[in-house]
Amino acid sequence: MKSSLAFLLLLAGIASGDGIPVADGQVTVAHTVLELSDSQAEEVDVLGSLTLNPAQFAKLRAIGPSCPKRFETVLPVTWNDCTCDMNLYAIHLSRQRVAVLHRQLEVPAAQVLENRLKEQGDLFLHADRRGQFYHDGVLIPFPRLLELIGQSSGKARPGNIPEELQLMVELPVGLDRNSAALRTRIDQLRDAATRGGWNFFPK
Repeated sequence: MKSSLAFLLLLAGIASGDGIPVADGQVTVAHTVLELSDSQAEEVDVLGSLTLNPAQFAKLRAIGPSCPKRFETVLPVTWNDCTCDMNLYAIHLSRQRVAVLHRQLEVPAAQVLENRLKEQGDLFLHADRRGQFYHDGVLIPFPRLLELIGQSSGKARPGNIPEELQLMVELPVGLDRNSAALRTRIDQLRDAATRGGWNFFPK
């Protein structure tokens, strides 16, 4: 998942091959500093990732719609290598402080999915209990999601042989496709996927 997120944002045009925007220990572009809880600090130390709490997520979502709920990569402020393969990242300023770059949040949410569709690979979405759909942790407006899926091609072409691709929706535990919150939207998404030639799950 880490490489998938990074590649999406590379395609979105926010890649930086020159390392992180830090000089003398200070972030040099527009950013927001987050104060970490003890459990978040431990996550950064142990996993190198950061899961936002609801207040942090709301704060960053107000800056840009493409904010994920979890940053798969947190780089130390001393990082001096290329960021070509990790373009969605936070910067670890100190034990309990990270910086999130605004430029990484400002790509329209649907653009993230649109770039992913151009790769012609299997597609995974997550539904929540309110009938909203997320790709790599980014909420995709449902009308735009239907439009993109319906206009996309669910056929990969390794060489000259078309191959049907999978479009899979992960449902919340305890809910199935016939639940009140999901039934209509799952049907609409299935119809859009059929127009695009995808093999859609759940049926």
